Amino acid sequence: MLITHDLAVVAGMAQRVALMYAGQIIEVASADEFFSAPKHPYAQALLRALPDAGRRGEPLAAIAGTVPALTQTFTGCRFAPRCASAMAHCASTLPELTLLGPTHSVRCLLHADGARATAAAGAVAAAPPRLARPARQRARRRCWRCMNCVCASRSARGLLQRTAGHFEAVGGVSFEILPGQTLALVGESGCGKTTIGKAIVQLLRGQADIDGRALLGGSNLFELQGGALQAPAATSRSSSRTRSRR
Repeated sequence: MLITHDLAVVAGMAQRVALMYAGQIIEVASADEFFSAPKHPYAQALLRALPDAGRRGEPLAAIAGTVPALTQTFTGCRFAPRCASAMAHCASTLPELTLLGPTHSVRCLLHADGARATAAAGAVAAAPPRLARPARQRARRRCWRCMNCVCASRSARGLLQRTAGHFEAVGGVSFEILPGQTLALVGESGCGKTTIGKAIVQLLRGQADIDGRALLGGSNLFELQGGALQAPAATSRSSSRTRSRR
């Protein structure tokens, strides 16, 4: 998994792209689909802001405002206050992740009507066509799967730094990475990219409350302790070497 805000690096390395905004994945697509036909207004705005030889001398597009603080309670689309395409009900209706096609999902009310909304983790990050396999074979080869991961950071107060409250830093993140595949996780600074990475590899224990499942080689990393955390990685590397020799 590649975590970056550099879209040029993503375009050169990744087969799949998951775009994050304010602690949520808002679009998942193959790299080709994401860069040629992004669906979320935030993704479209990001690509318009990239330098291009055809627009030499022209000012780059800019996205007004900043990423919202994650300590608040959201009642609608998190991008709505900055979205040029926002509708009246975007401020009060929480958008679901909508499946637009076999490999493309978006969290936006512009695409909710007439499309199939889904919260299923497997559907969110299905394998691209060239890596598709029958369901049973795909299950055996699955390397990494993150299912509905939620990370609530703790706020401390006083000399003893006692827990005074919680706020959701990352909510409902799901993706799947198959052997030989690279998934790029992109988004603005502060949107939760590093937090989800640290949560998965257990660097936030004692600092945050983590829910969901992070499956590596069939083992849920959130349930393992100590040296047991190294076993799934070793098993996964061994399986990869065996497949390479074959």
